[in-house]
Amino acid sequence: SGGSAGVEASSGGSATAAETPASFAQRTTRRALRNGITVDVLANHAVPTVAIHGVALAGRMTAPAGKPAVPQLTAMMLERGTKTRDKRTIGRLLDGVGGRISITADTYQPTVTGSGLSRDVGLLLSVLADELLSPAFSDSELTKAKSEMKADVLRGYDNTRQRGFDRLSQLAFAPGHPYRAPTKDEMLASLEAARPADLRAFHRDRYVGASLIVSIVGDVDTSRVAALTDSLFRSMPRGERPRYDQARSEPAAPAREAITLRGKANMDLIYGMASGLRRTDPDY
Repeated sequence: SGGSAGVEASSGGSATAAETPASFAQRTTRRALRNGITVDVLANHAVPTVAIHGVALAGRMTAPAGKPAVPQLTAMMLERGTKTRDKRTIGRLLDGVGGRISITADTYQPTVTGSGLSRDVGLLLSVLADELLSPAFSDSELTKAKSEMKADVLRGYDNTRQRGFDRLSQLAFAPGHPYRAPTKDEMLASLEAARPADLRAFHRDRYVGASLIVSIVGDVDTSRVAALTDSLFRSMPRGERPRYDQARSEPAAPAREAITLRGKANMDLIYGMASGLRRTDPDY
C-alpha cells in the first residue's frame, strides 16, 4: 500500500521489578564450631572444583621469646608427615585425585591453600585435618626442614628490599615487639637450637580452634561440607587467640641508614615510622 506498518504489543500490566541478587555475605554459610573454629562455605556450581583457604594465628609475631624460627619451622613440618601417614603416602593420595594442599607461613600467620575436584572435598579436608591436628615432627624431617629454611634465610638476607624492610622494623620497634624482625644471627641461632619438643609445644599452644579460620568455595553442598569440617576438626582444642599487650610504639627520633650489599646493582629506598595506631582504634 506504499505505507509503513507498525506492530505494538502490550502486556496489559506493569513489569515486575528484577529481584536483587543475594550479596556475597548472604550466599556464604558461616559456622562457628564448638571448639572456636570459624568455617565459611560458599557454593559456586559453575565448574566441578573446590578451593580451600585457611589461616591460623600462629605466625612469627607469636613466636616464643628468643625462638623466632619456631613458627615457620612448625608450619613447614605440617606437610612432612603425620602420626598416621608419612609425606609420601599423603603425596600419593593427593596426586591420585589431582589435588593439592600447601601450607606457608609469614610474620602474621600460616596460610593453607588447597584445590581439587569437588567430588574429592572429603579427601582434601581429611588430609588437611590430619596435617593440622597430628603432625609427626620427626627428627629426620626436621633436619631437612632446618637445612631448607637456613638456605631461605641466607638468600633473604641477600635481598636488598628484605634487608631494608627488616632494618626499618628494627629501628621503629623495640626489642620484643611482634613486628620487629629478628637479625640474621638471631634467626640462625634459633634455627640451630630448635628441637621437635619446641615445635610440639608451639603447635599445642597456637594451632587451636580459636585461632583457625577455614574457607571452602566450589561446587559443594554447603551444609554437608560445614558438617564434615566440624566432624573432622572436632578434636582440635579450643585454646585461646594470641594476645598482644605491648604498649603503643611512639615515633622515635629520625634516623637514616645505608646498608651495602656488595655485588648488588639495584637499590631500594624504604621510608617508615611506628605510628602507634592499632587495628582496633576507631580511626584505623
